[in-house]
Amino acid sequence: MNLRTINLALVFVLLFSFAALAVTADDHYNSAAKKYVLEDLRGAEADLLKALQLDPEHEKARDLMQEVRKELGKAAPRPVTTTVPAPTTTVAPRPAPRPVAPPPTISPKVQKASQLFSFGEESFKKGDYRTAERYFKEVLELMPGHKRSTDYLEEIRKKLVSPEQLKFVQPTAVSKAPAVEKTLRELVLLLVGAALVAVYVIIRLTYSVIRKTMADRRQQTCPDCKLKNPEEAEFCQRCGTRLKAWTVISGTKKKWFSKFGWKQNPFTLDVIPALFTGYSAQLESILDKLSTRSGHILVYGDKGVGKTTLLRWLAANLKKDNHAIYIARPPINFEDLMRYVVADLKGNSKKKYSLYELEELVKKAKKPVVVLIDEAHEVQAEIEQQMRSLGDIERVNLVLAGLPETRDKIKRDSPPLFDRIVLECYIDHLSLEETRDLIKKRIEAAGGKDVKPFTNDAIENVFKMSKGRPRMILKVCDWVVADAIKNNLEEIGADIGKDFPKAELEAKPPEEKKA
Repeated sequence: MNLRTINLALVFVLLFSFAALAVTADDHYNSAAKKYVLEDLRGAEADLLKALQLDPEHEKARDLMQEVRKELGKAAPRPVTTTVPAPTTTVAPRPAPRPVAPPPTISPKVQKASQLFSFGEESFKKGDYRTAERYFKEVLELMPGHKRSTDYLEEIRKKLVSPEQLKFVQPTAVSKAPAVEKTLRELVLLLVGAALVAVYVIIRLTYSVIRKTMADRRQQTCPDCKLKNPEEAEFCQRCGTRLKAWTVISGTKKKWFSKFGWKQNPFTLDVIPALFTGYSAQLESILDKLSTRSGHILVYGDKGVGKTTLLRWLAANLKKDNHAIYIARPPINFEDLMRYVVADLKGNSKKKYSLYELEELVKKAKKPVVVLIDEAHEVQAEIEQQMRSLGDIERVNLVLAGLPETRDKIKRDSPPLFDRIVLECYIDHLSLEETRDLIKKRIEAAGGKDVKPFTNDAIENVFKMSKGRPRMILKVCDWVVADAIKNNLEEIGADIGKDFPKAELEAKPPEEKKA
């Protein structure tokens, strides 16, 4: 530390010392007056002694000292000794007693605080604690740290708060108010932050969902193979199924349709029982067995060979002489299957029938019952036994249709039901002539004539590409018609359809399958 720094430090010490010495008698008096109001009588007495030491003739200090000592229970004020040396001359006679001085002059702020404190005390004694609480709080605003006001507020708090609540309230609740406010503020900030994070997460998730939904909308899902295709695709890139509906037909398509009298697209995948084609030998066997009521019938084959159309045709053509009930998919609960049968026999009925009651209904019916169940490979093991019981009822026959594995499934899981099957019909493909007949029926149903604009070579090419499977025949025809419209062809020849997706055309030909 250098000499200059030491000098500066000494200068500051001297300045502070002078500032301390500069305290006047009035300053000590004002401090004593505040302590007097706050009922700190000892402190007020000490300040008054300092004031009188500086100015023995300070009238206000003398008067206030008299009041302070009176309240302290002391005798009349004693003469204040000073350090002034006694004069060598004769002591002058003591002046006559002065009249009593008026009360000490106190600042307006202190006076107001004293007045408010008095009002608070009076309200507290009357039991008006709320009013007293307001007065004491105003005193603390004017004179922070006023002990008696703080004590009164503590008493008021105890009187206003129930004993149960006091268990959770600290005695220094007034002094801890800022800490409580800080805690509440932090809690509010925490909640606001959590809310903002939650809103952000919700917005992100909503955005992701909307984005995915919009992306899905921009794609087309093939109803057959479930592949997602671009929005602009007209046909499935895997299986060739038409993706865009024909309900809105462009002017070019309308013009091309009108050349052949078509009112609509003939080659949709809609099941139209009236246009059922082929499988005449199998159909004849089925009708023969149903007429003799000799047992149940199983129809099985690959996808798209016409099983559903065959069952729908039977349901429509057996109605005259039978209660023919077509069920598109086997129900999970046998009660639902019973409900379908009862609804056909008795009309819609809320009553649940047992097998025994159903047997009585069948006996009373004028016509026998034929239950045609499609997608039989989906039959659950839980209802197979009940289905067998249904088939055991007299004048009830079952016709089951499903994929090739249906036969092995029934034979393995329900031998009694398999033993009651008297006819197994395997259907796989149409012949070339039946393929031509299917195309002709579809075109004529749409308003056209014969097979125009297809040539015989084109029909033969469709048969080869589709391998005679009815659903694939419709897909290939739909494809080649769209190609013909695109190229504005007047005739569909053998060379059209070369760009058809090859995925489904790679299946084994019908002759390689087991008969």
